Amino acid sequence: CKNDSDGFINELRYEEMMPNLVAVLLQRDAFSSDEEYLQFSESVMIPSVANLAAKMGKDLLWKPMNHSLLMASRDERTGVRLVAIKAIHAVFEEVGEEYLLLLPECMPFFSELMEDDTPEVVNATVQAMQFIE
Repeated sequence: CKNDSDGFINELRYEEMMPNLVAVLLQRDAFSSDEEYLQFSESVMIPSVANLAAKMGKDLLWKPMNHSLLMASRDERTGVRLVAIKAIHAVFEEVGEEYLLLLPECMPFFSELMEDDTPEVVNATVQAMQFIE
C-alpha cells in the first residue's frame, strides 16, 4: 500500500480486502507452532493490515477492522491474543494520531489484556499503550 501511487486501493477494494486480511491474520491453526505463526504474522500480515488501514485514512472504514482485532484479543489461544495486540499497535503506529479516535473502544480490551496470564501478551499490551501515550 505504501507503493500504491496510482490509487489502486480505494474504498471498495479496502472493504473487500480488509476482512479477508484480518481473517488470515487470525488463522493460528494453519501453523505448527505459535512461533511460526507469530513470525509470519509479524513479517507479512500485521504490516499488510497496518499499511492498508493507513492508506484509507477514514475512521468509518477502520472501525470494523479495529473491532475484529479487539475481539481477537479475547481469543482463548495465546498466539492469537498476542498477534491481535501487536496488530493494533502496528495500526496505531502506521496511521498515527487520526487513529486515536478509536482509543475509547480499545481501552476496555487493553485493561483485560493487562491482566492476561501470559507475560508476552501483557508486555505487548504495555508496549502498545506506551506508544499510544
